[in-house]
Amino acid sequence: MTERDIQRRVYRLCVSRGVKWQAPNIWLFAWESDFISVSRAGVITEYEIKISRSDFLADRKKPRDVRQDGPTYFWYVCPEGMIQPEEVPDYAGLAWTSPGYRLLWMKPAPVLHRRKITGRQSLKLLTSCYFRFWSLWMKS
Repeated sequence: MTERDIQRRVYRLCVSRGVKWQAPNIWLFAWESDFISVSRAGVITEYEIKISRSDFLADRKKPRDVRQDGPTYFWYVCPEGMIQPEEVPDYAGLAWTSPGYRLLWMKPAPVLHRRKITGRQSLKLLTSCYFRFWSLWMKS
């Protein structure tokens, strides 16, 4: 299973829930997010995708504080059983990918703050998507 496989599963979930915007590999905060979604109410959710246990363990050592200027919800998403709920930091939720393109919600993500997406963040997200689109289009 690849990062892109998991991104597709998260994308399908967001579409089925009527999420306003979703994008993979975006720099909306001070770090690159594997997948970002923004609900119609302006709530930002980040999905940190892990495809290896060593990647998860290395990620826990990074000085990233999602509670400051990050998303409202932060999730780790990984293949089934790779990360256990008790290993996940208190600021994050955990979802496992399972056969059949489903996500299994193993630990709920807490609300980190009540702020909605700002106009500046919206513009940054849409600009990133715009440049990503044209970069990929020019390569094909």
